[in-house]
Amino acid sequence: MKLTQFTHAHLKVLNTELEKKTLQEVLLWTTKISGKVALTATGGLGGSILAREFDQIGKIDKVSGFFINTGEDRVMKETRKALTQFQLQYGLRIIELMAPSSELERTKDFYLDRDKTEECCKVRKSDPYEVFPFIENGYEVILNGRNNVSGRAGVSVVEIDERKKMLKVNPLVVLDEAAFYEHVKLPSLVINEAMIPDLEQKYVRGNPGCSTCTAKLSDEEVKGLTELEIRDKTRFPLHPTHLYCGMHQSGESMTMKDSNFRKLFKTLKIEVPDENLILGEI
Repeated sequence: MKLTQFTHAHLKVLNTELEKKTLQEVLLWTTKISGKVALTATGGLGGSILAREFDQIGKIDKVSGFFINTGEDRVMKETRKALTQFQLQYGLRIIELMAPSSELERTKDFYLDRDKTEECCKVRKSDPYEVFPFIENGYEVILNGRNNVSGRAGVSVVEIDERKKMLKVNPLVVLDEAAFYEHVKLPSLVINEAMIPDLEQKYVRGNPGCSTCTAKLSDEEVKGLTELEIRDKTRFPLHPTHLYCGMHQSGESMTMKDSNFRKLFKTLKIEVPDENLILGEI
């Protein structure tokens, strides 16, 4: 059966079976049903775990990591470093998707205007993914690092991406909370340093984004600000009323109190920040 012929009825049976499998068994299954597997590579924890596990089972050659480059002037140096480590340590091939140079130029100052941040994210982050011909290039399966631990309960192992006509697989769903953090603690895991909190500036990132919208304040800018003002401004230095970038500005804020990332910081032996510290999207 071609993957494009999968129905929701098939998925119900498939999810029931895959939920019983180990993480590595799910990854092996994806390489059997598709000769080429796409992995979303944002530099986050989920993608790092999946890349390492593909390497462990000797199937990393079947996988390509897709990174949305929102502009070389926007990619955080920590994220770039993590992607390089994915290639060197796991052997993961990275394919970068990017908006046309004309669109990058047109939107270069959009982050300065609150009314244009959503379009900025659409052009630089969403559109490159939407227009890439995955199926035509042999990719019928795309994996991402979504899981049931970091605030996204209820995610299925397998879904149908109706727009791309692909199977979307969330392998980490088969891990319970304890197993997920066991993977995080393994010394071989590449961790994006942009996710580590800057406690001195009361700052922490969830999912690393563009440097223009998640940049830290300078020491000079911090002077004279209250702790709450620092929290707001460090997440969005130009738009302190925003808790999310343009793609997520309609969402509710996520704080340490609400998030299992508190456990992650303990796992990494990092001092846990103030429980009300804004995390942004996780």
